[in-house]
Amino acid sequence: MSTNHRALPILIALPVVAFALTITALVGHVRTGDEVWYGRALVADLGGLMIAVFATLSSLIDAATLPRFTVARSAGLRQVGFDAVAVVFFAVTATLIFRRYEGHAAGDVAPLAVAIVGLVAISIASWYGRIVVLAFHRHQTTVWYPAHMLRPLPSRRRPGSARTLV
Repeated sequence: MSTNHRALPILIALPVVAFALTITALVGHVRTGDEVWYGRALVADLGGLMIAVFATLSSLIDAATLPRFTVARSAGLRQVGFDAVAVVFFAVTATLIFRRYEGHAAGDVAPLAVAIVGLVAISIASWYGRIVVLAFHRHQTTVWYPAHMLRPLPSRRRPGSARTLV
């Protein structure tokens, strides 16, 4: 796992900041009615989209290399899922902002609502990312085996014994 890299906390936090900046710019547009705020929201959202895609790929690689049946792997897979959902919300928000910015009226409420839901999704993903990092720093990578894997394996019968067909 790449928890020793110093970039991981940045990759966890930057998409959250980008969504917060997008929401701030959209609220600024709602309050003032100035179109400059839509441009700022679009830039913040597109920057967050690029960072979120990179963070999702990084999280996917980390989750795939973790040992199976551990706290860290289950949290890592959940983080990847919420990151993927947040990437979709980033893309939808950017599309709505761009259409509104170009003159195709999408309203002010739709991009703001989608951005808020995306902020919640990326915040949950960051929380799971923090669990992954803490699990490795605390060495909590004990493997959990499901109950069906703890049963003893049946012994193999020799060919030609009474219970075999051949």
